[in-house]
Amino acid sequence: TTVLSGASALLTWNSSNADSCTSTSFTTGGAADNTTGVSTGTLTASKNYAIDCVQNSSGNHAYDNVTVAVNTPSGDITADKERVQSGDSVLLTWSCNPESTTAQVTGSNSFTSSTLSGTDVDSGAITTQTVFNLMCQSVKVDSVIVNIAVNADEF
Repeated sequence: TTVLSGASALLTWNSSNADSCTSTSFTTGGAADNTTGVSTGTLTASKNYAIDCVQNSSGNHAYDNVTVAVNTPSGDITADKERVQSGDSVLLTWSCNPESTTAQVTGSNSFTSSTLSGTDVDSGAITTQTVFNLMCQSVKVDSVIVNIAVNADEF
């Protein structure tokens, strides 16, 4: 099982011949079955969960474990030009990793978009150096800077 950083997972188990189950990594309540699940709570790193179930009459144990892997949000944003004349725009392209469910692109020129990905999206007018930031799952993952071209006759 894989979740994004900051998310949680549900742990479920079913032991048909056991009388009770215990774990040192999560609360089982002693139940031999739990199909509704126990939350891991917020995860920021991968974690292993183990369970030990016992049949009282025989003393037999059954062990199992699962690792919940955590993916850190990632993505990238690009602009089709690094420099523009004041008042021009650029075309922005961005995407977050497939596990992301939210994205936000903001620009210091007041550009904003909440779509998960964009291809050749017009930035709107750029009149000063502008930074476009990409956030996936509310985490800043990339940015691109667009500068204003300097004309030689300005010197």
